[in-house]
Amino acid sequence: MVAFGLPDAASGTEKLVVAAEIRNPADSERIASDITRAVSEAIGVPPDRVELLPPHSIPKTSSGKLRRSDTRQLFMDAKLGKKTQPVWMQIGSWRHTERCHESLPGCAKA
Repeated sequence: MVAFGLPDAASGTEKLVVAAEIRNPADSERIASDITRAVSEAIGVPPDRVELLPPHSIPKTSSGKLRRSDTRQLFMDAKLGKKTQPVWMQIGSWRHTERCHESLPGCAKA
């Protein structure tokens, strides 16, 4: 589960978005309600939006940590929940980007 804020120009504040992966879409209504209740109890206000996503939708680092800023960007680009590459593929493709270092095997900086 990832929580992030989105700027709301109309109110001059941020909207709270909570994104969570679920395995069984049949439980969506109950899970969304549970998340809303838990957030409300924890911080005193409900989230503005709860996004329930299929498994493996929230990007993670190679060590399994959630990538909040990437999740937020995917949400803003309307791509959150779309099929993404597994972590090991994300790492593999990293070797062939501009951040590539000549000392890595199979990697040549352009």
